[in-house]
Amino acid sequence: MNLGADDYLTKPVMKDELLAAIRSRFDRQEAHAKELQAQLADANRFNPNFDSPAPLETLGLTPREAEVLLWVAQGKSNGDIAIICGMAEKTVKKHLGSVFEKLGVENRNAAAMRALEALPRR
Repeated sequence: MNLGADDYLTKPVMKDELLAAIRSRFDRQEAHAKELQAQLADANRFNPNFDSPAPLETLGLTPREAEVLLWVAQGKSNGDIAIICGMAEKTVKKHLGSVFEKLGVENRNAAAMRALEALPRR
């Protein structure tokens, strides 16, 4: 059983008993395949729409804070966000501090998770 077997039969085995064991094994394999397909379907549903920061404003953020958070949720660094948004890195940090306070979180990972929850799916 430890080396990959999931069932066993003791000898002597009757033909009906052997066929029932084989059918049972195929049924388990089919059920497992369906379970994997369902899990893959669930995994594919996570596809946030990063087209607009507007949905993040519903979290009580200003449009600029929402824009910064949108980039954080996409894994961008403060320096990257500063370049993308045309602001100083210190300004990005200031916006993030405000975002953390408004969302009641302590770090950018928690803020990103809140953003991903708030963003619509594609």
